[in-house]
Amino acid sequence: MCKRRKNTFEQELDSSNYGYLEERLQQELPYSFKTYYPVKLLRKGVLKDKRVLVDQWPDFKIVLVTDKQRMSTPHRVYCFCKDDNSSTLFDSILRQVSNELGSSLVLFGCSPGITDELIRMNGSYVRRLLEDTSMLMFPRENFKKLTLPDDFKEKRFEEENVELVLSNLPYREAKEYIVHMINILPSTCILNKDDKPVAWILQQEYGCCGMLHVMPEYRRLNLGSIAGLLQAGKVFENGDEVYSWVDKTNHPALTYNLKNGLVPLSDFIVTCSEYMYRRVTN
Repeated sequence: MCKRRKNTFEQELDSSNYGYLEERLQQELPYSFKTYYPVKLLRKGVLKDKRVLVDQWPDFKIVLVTDKQRMSTPHRVYCFCKDDNSSTLFDSILRQVSNELGSSLVLFGCSPGITDELIRMNGSYVRRLLEDTSMLMFPRENFKKLTLPDDFKEKRFEEENVELVLSNLPYREAKEYIVHMINILPSTCILNKDDKPVAWILQQEYGCCGMLHVMPEYRRLNLGSIAGLLQAGKVFENGDEVYSWVDKTNHPALTYNLKNGLVPLSDFIVTCSEYMYRRVTN
C-alpha cells in the first residue's frame, strides 16, 4: 500500500512495499546505496522510527528515508534521485519534509549534479558539508583475516565508551546517533591488556563502515587494518556487502582502504550537504 498525503509532493510507503523497493534499489546499486541499506534494515525490522517517501509508485525516480518524528536537531535523510532532471521535484519534496519536521536536513547520497542544482535554486540555504566523496567496495575475494598482537582482544563497541568516540569527532551532537548505531549494527573495538579501547570502527545505518580511530600511541601496530577486517567479516556474516565512502581529498583514508582490499567505484561520486530549514506559512 502507498498513500499520497494531502497537499504533499510525495507518497509514503507502507512497510508491505519494502521488500519490492529493496529489490528495485538493489538493481540501481551502487548509485542507490544510501537508500538501499536503510530500506533493507527497515524490511528486516532492525531500523525503526523511519519512513520511506517516493515521488510516485511503483515507477519512482526519487526515494527518501527520513525520520518520522519532529525534532529540533538536523535530520539525516538518505537520498536516491535517478537523474539530475528531477531536481525541481526533489527540492519541493525536501522543502516539504523539512517543514514537516521543523528542522534542517543533512542529505546523504545526492549526486554532485543534484547538489549543484539545489544550491542554484536555494542559494545559501543549501551548502556542502564535506568535499565530494568517493565510494569504495570490498570484494569478498579480497577478504583476509589478520591476527591481533599479544595482549589485545576484540569485542563489540559498548555504549559506555561513546564519549571516547565523540572526543575524536568534530561534531559532538552525534552522541544519540552513535548510541543508536552500536545498538543495532555490527561494531568492532580492540582493547589493550587493561581492557581499555584503543581502536574501533562502526557501521552506519546507511551501510558504510567508518569512524575508524586508533589511539595515537597504538598506531604502529596495524590495529586499524585489523579492526577494519574484523568489522568486514561481521558485515559479510550478516549477508551484506562492505562499503566505505571517503572524502576525495582525504589521502590517508584512501590509502588505508586501498591497502586493505577495497576497490573504488570510479564513476560514483556522492555528496553530503545541509538543506536548511525555512518555515513555510500558508
